[in-house]
Amino acid sequence: MSAPAVPVLKGTVGFVGKGTKAKYAYVNGDDGKEYAVNEDIYAKTPNAETVIVKDDRISFTVKFVGRKTCIENIKPAE
Repeated sequence: MSAPAVPVLKGTVGFVGKGTKAKYAYVNGDDGKEYAVNEDIYAKTPNAETVIVKDDRISFTVKFVGRKTCIENIKPAE
């Protein structure tokens, strides 16, 4: 039996900040929720500097890290 498909969501980057070891960001999802891109995920995202830009549209999947809802598999929205 295969794992259920993880839905791909879309949203707009609302804020990008500089953390202690990498940048981080917050994304306003099209579903009305706010999602976090923590420093570790930002650092692991290919081409993060050009993909995770304030006011740009991105697509992503949801990942839960502790009590925060974070995102991964971040790409420019099509």
